[in-house]
Amino acid sequence: MAIVIKARPGDSTGDLVKRFKKAVTSSNMLVKVKDRQFHQRPSQARKMAGNDMRRLARRLRGLKKMKNIDPEIISRMTDKISTT
Repeated sequence: MAIVIKARPGDSTGDLVKRFKKAVTSSNMLVKVKDRQFHQRPSQARKMAGNDMRRLARRLRGLKKMKNIDPEIISRMTDKISTT
C-alpha cells in the first residue's frame, strides 16, 4: 500500500513530514511492518489473538464497573471484541 503525499502551494518540508507521519499512523503501516518482521507460526498467531481478546474483555469488564465512562467507548470496545 503506497502512501502519497502531494505538496500544496506554500507547504514547507515540515508540513509535508507531519502529513506523512499522520498518514502512516492512520494506516497502521508500522504495526504491519513490525508484525511481518519475524515469522510467527499460525498457532502462535492464534494464541496471541486470543490473549488480546481476553485482555480487551477484561478491560471492558473493568470499564463497565466505572460510573463516568462514555457509553460510546464501551460500545466501540464491544464491537471490536465481537468482530474478531
